[in-house]
Amino acid sequence: MDKYIREQESHSERIKRLELSDEEMKSQLSDLTSSVNSMTYDLKEKYTRIEESNKYLRESHSGLTQQNERLYSAVLEGNKQSAQRGDELKKQRQMDANKLWMSIFGAGGGAIVIIKLLFDFIMATN
Repeated sequence: MDKYIREQESHSERIKRLELSDEEMKSQLSDLTSSVNSMTYDLKEKYTRIEESNKYLRESHSGLTQQNERLYSAVLEGNKQSAQRGDELKKQRQMDANKLWMSIFGAGGGAIVIIKLLFDFIMATN
């Protein structure tokens, strides 16, 4: 009978250890579940903040893109106007050069006529 009692006590001890182990596992499972829930909540908050940040960045990018398009258009328009002014300046310089040559040759022709008349007058009086 002594053997039977020892086996029963041994069996009871094992049951107690299993029950303690079961309680320990339940506690650990509960802790893990709590940790997972906490991390899930944190991830949802972070995801929300990231979405808000991305929305702000998209709006900012859109504004910068529009501003860059306006700047690009203004630069192209300025270059176009500069090219037109350059062409007009070249035409004006050419016209001024033509007027200068016309004046030189025109004034020279008038001077030659006056000088010829003077010489003719002087020769006629002699």
